Amino acid sequence: MKRIFLLFLVLAFLRISIYAQHSFPPTHWCNTTEGWKTKGCRALYGMKFEEKEKVIAIPHRGSWGLPGVPENCMTAIDSAYTQGYMFVEVDVILTADKKLFLCHDQQTNRMTSLPPTFSADGNLFDNGTFVRNLSWFSPTLNKVPDIQAVNYPSFPAINTAHYKDRFNNITNYLTNTFEDVCDYMKSHDIIVALDIKTGSMKDLVTKKEYLEAISIALRIAEEKNVLSKLILKPGSSGQVTVDEIQAYLEP
Repeated sequence: MKRIFLLFLVLAFLRISIYAQHSFPPTHWCNTTEGWKTKGCRALYGMKFEEKEKVIAIPHRGSWGLPGVPENCMTAIDSAYTQGYMFVEVDVILTADKKLFLCHDQQTNRMTSLPPTFSADGNLFDNGTFVRNLSWFSPTLNKVPDIQAVNYPSFPAINTAHYKDRFNNITNYLTNTFEDVCDYMKSHDIIVALDIKTGSMKDLVTKKEYLEAISIALRIAEEKNVLSKLILKPGSSGQVTVDEIQAYLEP
C-alpha cells in the first residue's frame, strides 16, 4: 500500500459560545495512555489573544442544535455545510461486520431508536466493547442485555434504526456509515475530520481494532477519491503514533 501521509488535528475544536470577555486557559486536558494529563498549549492561548485569523470553527458531530437534526448523521453534516462551514467533525465506531457506523459513543439508545440496554447511559460499556458486538446488516442474537440484564433473543440490525435528535425525538433519518460521508464529500467542497471511537488503547485488541478502522476508512476514502478531504483526528481513548499507523498500513 502506498505511503499515506496522515494529517492530525492538534488544535482543540472552537466552541462558538466562548466570548471575548471570558478567560481562556492556556492549558488543557489531554487523554494519553497514561491517563488524563494537563499540558500547556500555546495554540489555545493564541485563539483568544494572538492569531484569531488562524482559528477555524469545526462543528462537532455536525451542526445538530435544532429540533429534528440528530448528531453524527448526514443531515447534521449538510446543515453545517449550508451554514458555510468548510470543515466538519464526525465520529465512527467499527461494527462486528466491519462497517464504520456514524455514532459518538456506546449509548446507541441515546442516539438512535435501537432498544434500551442494561446500561442505557453507557456505563456498562465504557470499555468500548458494546457496538463492536453489533451488526450493521443483520440482527445480533443473544448478546445484548435488556434493561433487566437478560439478553435480547434478537437485537435489531443497526441499519434499521433511526437517529434521535438532541431532544430525544426519533427522526425519519436512518443510520449512516462512513461511505455515506465519503459520497457527500465527492459532491461538496467540505473537509471531514474523522474521530474513530474505541475503548482504551491499553487493550491490545482494542488498539488493533482502532488501527483496522483507520485502514478501512482510508481504503474507502481512496476508493471514492476523497482522501485529500479527510483528516484523522487523534482518538480520545488514548493515542497511537503515526509510526504505529504507518507500520500497520505497510507491514
